[in-house]
Amino acid sequence: MSVLSRVKKFNAGRNRSLLKLKFDRMSLSPFTFFRGTNHLFLDAWHKLSPPDPGPSILICGDLHVENFGAFRTESGNWCFGINDFDDASIAPCGLDVVRCASSIFLAAMDWKLTPIAAANLVLVFLDEYRSAIAQSQGSTPSGQIQAGSGRDLISRALGSSKVANRKRMIEMLTNQSRSKIRRDPLKRPSLSKRCQAAIKGEVEIYSKPKGFHVLDVTGRIAGIGSLGNDRFVSLIVSQLKHDERMLDIKLAVKSPLSIFCNADQPDFFNTEAERVVVAQRQLQGENAVGLDFTTFQARSFRVREMVPDEDRCQIDRYRKKVDKLERALKIIGRVVAWSHLRGAEFSSLKKRHDLENWTSGANLDAVLKSSVRYAHQTTEDFQSFKKSYRPKSKVDPIA
Repeated sequence: MSVLSRVKKFNAGRNRSLLKLKFDRMSLSPFTFFRGTNHLFLDAWHKLSPPDPGPSILICGDLHVENFGAFRTESGNWCFGINDFDDASIAPCGLDVVRCASSIFLAAMDWKLTPIAAANLVLVFLDEYRSAIAQSQGSTPSGQIQAGSGRDLISRALGSSKVANRKRMIEMLTNQSRSKIRRDPLKRPSLSKRCQAAIKGEVEIYSKPKGFHVLDVTGRIAGIGSLGNDRFVSLIVSQLKHDERMLDIKLAVKSPLSIFCNADQPDFFNTEAERVVVAQRQLQGENAVGLDFTTFQARSFRVREMVPDEDRCQIDRYRKKVDKLERALKIIGRVVAWSHLRGAEFSSLKKRHDLENWTSGANLDAVLKSSVRYAHQTTEDFQSFKKSYRPKSKVDPIA
């Protein structure tokens, strides 16, 4: 089966217009293709994984350098960490590390870096990951990177001067009276009247017990991997005071790790959205404000407070500043290590000692080798996909 056919098969049933946008974005470079094809990565795991992939713990499952950002916690802090848990599952910890390392190699190709410079960046990430695990031995709580810590590590990793605030975001994304979301065909497209009424009614039922009323609902387009699945933005306002919020409401679907990995999964999740939310709470270490799960029209959705675009990791802006790339990847290596330490103690798992042993030996050297092979495989798959996919053809490219 061709690469294009495999991609089509995995994405079958998604919204066709958004699926075309996903394919268009995937055709831009090997890195964007990699971001949209975690299923191909997992399908090749049995032949490209390191000899010892590490203990099975709770992991992100789709880790790459664009899946990091800032989030506001229920305690009022701003923290920096992994921000996508759609594929979170129990699986070997090495899967996360190999995938993130592979993404660095592929991103370095976009940045026009030499192979030696790219390998050095991967080593920076792996060394900091190993160091953070080693430093945790004997301590109970795993770390957290907060706004203002050190030399403002969040700003350095994001590439922005400060963490955005909710009020400014809402002002930018709504009309003058703050009663309607500004439509944008590439970010917040209009919904059909029927769909808008249905979703608005569901969100109203969800929000009312929390003291909020729904003002508006529209679609949302973001990222690459989940494009084609239903995603919405809702503007809600407090019934007691002038307190507006925007909710990001995303359909949760079955993780491809449950298909390609043999690790036993917890049996206490009633829905896919519950799996995503519980994993996020465990791996981030602090509860993100507004994070929740619910069911609309017999389908499960992850709900969270909308995160401003500028709070997403913008490591790409450092492409010509290798010293800043290295600092950002050190932060990412530390964040992944802390996430894995938490994942090693999820539910009945007691794998922290196993994780510490795995990172103390030569296993991360094998991760480097595996990530090089994955980067090579991805570039080949990308060339095959790009040769077969004709985005400007008059014939439906998704058919």
